[in-house]
Amino acid sequence: MSKSQTIRKVNKLLDELIPLFCLQSYDKTINIKEDDRNTWVASVSIDDVYKTITVDIYPMFFKETEQRQRRAIIHELSHTITTCNFYDALEILKGKF
Repeated sequence: MSKSQTIRKVNKLLDELIPLFCLQSYDKTINIKEDDRNTWVASVSIDDVYKTITVDIYPMFFKETEQRQRRAIIHELSHTITTCNFYDALEILKGKF
């Protein structure tokens, strides 16, 4: 599968899943990575200030079945829900809240 085909495929998948995470107003970027980060399939970074989502797809992604690819994207999007709470908890532990 070519890079542009992969980006279209992941983009379509994100279009289906993003509403489940209330991220419709965020701009998204999809990067196809050449380096293999151990056994990573994908990773997601979110910026709540600039309302952006960056999805990195690693070589292992292409070795997975379509169902596992979908699960990987869902898993990564789930971090967008928990990350904010994680950082708030750290601030509480530091006594800054």
